[in-house]
Amino acid sequence: MDKIRPTRIPVNLNARLTSGLESYKGAVVNLSENGVHIGMYAAGASADITPGTRMELEFQFPSGRILNLNCVVIWTSQASSVEFTGCIGLQILDPPQKYEEEFLYFYSNFISSV
Repeated sequence: MDKIRPTRIPVNLNARLTSGLESYKGAVVNLSENGVHIGMYAAGASADITPGTRMELEFQFPSGRILNLNCVVIWTSQASSVEFTGCIGLQILDPPQKYEEEFLYFYSNFISSV
């Protein structure tokens, strides 16, 4: 049976990722209920990050709410655009209530615009 992919909401939000002492800049490209697609800005950053790496993701929703999410890297890839040097997919570990609220807001706006 085919997996049902979660709804992904396209966004463009500045992000900071931290793993240990390393910090990276990127952008949230899209959001799902339990995951985030990140475009990386730093040259070679996605090459340093491998599946299974735990990361803290910090970004600000347009509402002004800043979130820090504990995540694990699920996949990495080379960038498919000139804007990013690479891309990573993160699974959010135990999404907090604040994230769920913001995601539902984005989701309702996305559905009403389609």
